[in-house]
Amino acid sequence: TGVSLEYDEDSLYHAAILQELSNIGVAQPALMVLASQLTDVYDTKAWRNAKSGKDPVYLTGLFGPSGNVDWRVSVGASHAAEIDNYPKNPELQKRGNPYLYTSAVVINLTNTFKRVKIT
Repeated sequence: TGVSLEYDEDSLYHAAILQELSNIGVAQPALMVLASQLTDVYDTKAWRNAKSGKDPVYLTGLFGPSGNVDWRVSVGASHAAEIDNYPKNPELQKRGNPYLYTSAVVINLTNTFKRVKIT
C-alpha cells in the first residue's frame, strides 16, 4: 500500500510463535486463543529469558476432547506431562471437563526467538 509500518520487538516474537504453530498444523481457533493471551506474557521473566537465550523456555498447548485449550509458558521443562490421564479422579475425566487434556504441542521459544531477525 506504500505505507511503512513499524512493529515493536515483542510483536515480532509474537508473530514468530503463531507462524511456528501454524506451520505444524495447530488449528486457527487454538491460535486465536493464544494470540489473545500472549501479550500477558511479555512482562514475565520467562519471556525475557527466551528473548535473551538465557534459559530454555517452552510454550505448551494442552488440548482436550471438549475443544478446551490451555497455553502455558515455562522455563526448563514443558507442561506436556499433564496429558497423562490427568486428573486421576474418574469423575473429573468425563468428557466436557475443561481440565482434561488428551494431547499437547510444545515449541521451544528460546530456539524460535533465535531465528527472529530484529533490525
